[in-house]
Amino acid sequence: MAFRLRKTLAAVCAAFALSLPAGAADYPERPVTIVAPYGAGGSSDTLARMLAERLNEVLGGNFIVENRSGAGSRVGTESVARSDADGYTLLLADMPYAIVPNVYDDVAYKAEDFIAIAQVGLAPIVLFASPGMEDASIQAVTEKAKSAEDAIAIGSGGIGATTHMVAELFQAQVDAKLLHVPFGGTGPSLQGLAGSQVDVAFGSYASGRSLAEAGSIQVIGVTSPERVAILPDVPTFAESGVDLEVRHWWGLLAPKGTPDEIVDSLRTAVAEILKEDVVLDRLSKLGVSPGELAPEDFQAFLSTENQRWADIVESAGIEVSQ
Repeated sequence: MAFRLRKTLAAVCAAFALSLPAGAADYPERPVTIVAPYGAGGSSDTLARMLAERLNEVLGGNFIVENRSGAGSRVGTESVARSDADGYTLLLADMPYAIVPNVYDDVAYKAEDFIAIAQVGLAPIVLFASPGMEDASIQAVTEKAKSAEDAIAIGSGGIGATTHMVAELFQAQVDAKLLHVPFGGTGPSLQGLAGSQVDVAFGSYASGRSLAEAGSIQVIGVTSPERVAILPDVPTFAESGVDLEVRHWWGLLAPKGTPDEIVDSLRTAVAEILKEDVVLDRLSKLGVSPGELAPEDFQAFLSTENQRWADIVESAGIEVSQ
């Protein structure tokens, strides 16, 4: 059985090699670094390592993951922007990629500094409520928020964090002013929510799952366009009459100027990887669905996403920090 499996894998890899663009058959000739701009153990790190593992098999190279954390993904992203555009340093970017340039001064990258290889994954953002909130629902939170300024206290992972930006977008959509309480990360904000220091907070389901399953916080809404399989009884914001659609995304990027044949090779490989049953199963267990956009559309999305958050930063009057 093992021999037959090895033969099948070898045949698949050989067929893939024949499909590669001209000039890409020898790629990679040395180790390829995928930079995860956060510490080890988080969703980005997990997805980067999954990609590296499968790319090693599909392209027959040595893909490794390097964690370069700091400043909400800025440190790692800037390091890749400065790297040689030769296909040997890649970035596993996510939502803060489009937020950071709008909340920090002198960020050394722009959306056009990278080439989109693939949108790797998507996940809804969840609105959690404190354990003591009665009639906890999107409608109830919205109505109370609109009744008086600062009537609802909302926690976030910090000024300019993804959860803060989604909170600002929510306020803009419902035309209300909530009391923003920044914590030092999403984890602490959800712990604060469990302790009723705030009324609600946004976060990924992965970040709040253990607290939710223990009954320490309530799950009251998801920002995806449709309900999600892992939370079938939780309504979307659209169902509740609020036009709030935001999904956390992850994507594999390369520095601008990377040779077309290498970009095409990586695009082909990742597209095949994201169809594999074992990969789809691993994504599902993380609460992540495979990316939906073609590379060209994902490239355009990166620009529009940057503008979306630039508008929110300006309208909310968020002060830019160093």
